[in-house]
Amino acid sequence: MARIFIDGFESGSFGMWSAVNGASIGSSPPTGMSGIYYANLNLTNYYLDKTLDSSQDDLYMAFKYYPVQVGAEIICGFNDSAGTRTITIKRSLTTPYYIEAHLGAYNGTLLGSGSSVSLALSSTYLIEIYYKPLNTNGSIIIKVNGVTEINVNASADTTAGIENIKSFRLGDYVTSHYTYAYFDDIVLDDANWIGNTKIQAIVPTGAGATNEFDSVVEQVKHAVAQNTIAQGPFNIRQIIPATQLTLSMSSIRLRLGAVASTLVISGCSIGERNGSTDDFASAPTRVTFNNGNNGVTIPSSGEIISDSITFSLDETKDYLVHFYITSTGSYSYVDHTGIDHYYQVSPTSDDTLVQSVSYSSSLNRWTLIQGIQSVITDGSLNYMAVSEKPATDFDYIKTSSSQIDTYAMENLSGSIASIKSVAVQSRNWREGNGAYDRAQHIVRPASTDRLATSKTSVFPITATSFQSIWELNPEDSAAWEEADVNGMEAGIKAVTA
Repeated sequence: MARIFIDGFESGSFGMWSAVNGASIGSSPPTGMSGIYYANLNLTNYYLDKTLDSSQDDLYMAFKYYPVQVGAEIICGFNDSAGTRTITIKRSLTTPYYIEAHLGAYNGTLLGSGSSVSLALSSTYLIEIYYKPLNTNGSIIIKVNGVTEINVNASADTTAGIENIKSFRLGDYVTSHYTYAYFDDIVLDDANWIGNTKIQAIVPTGAGATNEFDSVVEQVKHAVAQNTIAQGPFNIRQIIPATQLTLSMSSIRLRLGAVASTLVISGCSIGERNGSTDDFASAPTRVTFNNGNNGVTIPSSGEIISDSITFSLDETKDYLVHFYITSTGSYSYVDHTGIDHYYQVSPTSDDTLVQSVSYSSSLNRWTLIQGIQSVITDGSLNYMAVSEKPATDFDYIKTSSSQIDTYAMENLSGSIASIKSVAVQSRNWREGNGAYDRAQHIVRPASTDRLATSKTSVFPITATSFQSIWELNPEDSAAWEEADVNGMEAGIKAVTA
């Protein structure tokens, strides 16, 4: 028995969690936490829920805890398979701010209180918990920075519900009782104390031994901010400079959106830019939508993706994308500093396929393009679609058969005392109802693919995170060493039920 859950939020998301209320991902964690991201629960009623794959009779848990402001109280709690809160761990609101365990809710019977380590504000603490929920002879043991602060067992009743653990919550939603804290390095184990564990994320840096999937890669990713302008009909040409391109493509599709009001596009085209002008160097190529339509409506605060069109995109050249916008009224446009555009309000005729025009340069850098995507069939480039940190769902690999994709991984960094486990995490979804609707994760410490012992559950139609954990190196069934991980490949295999 071993590790059953690991998350240091190094994906830049809460993808491994079952429910999120208000919490956000923070960067540059405080001293004592690891990596580059952490969970920010520093507002009222913020929490993270994790439902376990199966109910547990008992559980070990460790995490880093950083109380931020006055009023920091509720730390975490456990629920049984009926959804009943069985125990709550909290920080005392009165000096010396010891850790406490309460039966049931935060104000339930006090089971135990710390006596040595004060949980002062603005410091990081290692919290370790062993919990066995029983009506008689249950246990709740809590260590803070390695010091045992609570040790309740013998004849104790340690559950306000059923004698099992099905989920846990960091923080909580309780009126006038808040969390006000940061969390990091969350680890669950079903057999052993965890200790001071740091979680480090490594990402793909190149192709691995097997590259059978296709990939969809996106360039020209834009952040957005919005202002307001009178609507059309009008024409606009957005400049895509070579400095924003990193990959040549033979087919493309455009991701458009992030508008704050409904927008009607009646024509769209793309072509190489003629020097520094607002003209195409040659006749542009029309971009279509929804299986061949010239126009499309972008819903308020939504986005759309065009059809895939045959177009030769050279990463060394500048391009123009033309939009003919026919909706009227007031429109909140997207302003991305550093992206230039040419536009005109009059004449209002459709210039989508007109090569040479004479437009005025936009003072407000108005943009609809959020990304340019292409299907890449060169498997050696697949790693580019799965190496973002934080992860996005706009670059991805895909298959409809029993295929494998592995990637060379970056090396560990910093001083490594020991390696307790290796986890492979992926974000997956399905389109349609094909047979290959789940996966097995892969590690490749030497020259053989080592598949996870369990398959993922069937993929949902929306992107969902999955994780497989190896506590021992499957190559030799011994503890992981730094040399095993450095130079390792990791990947995924598409499988059936």
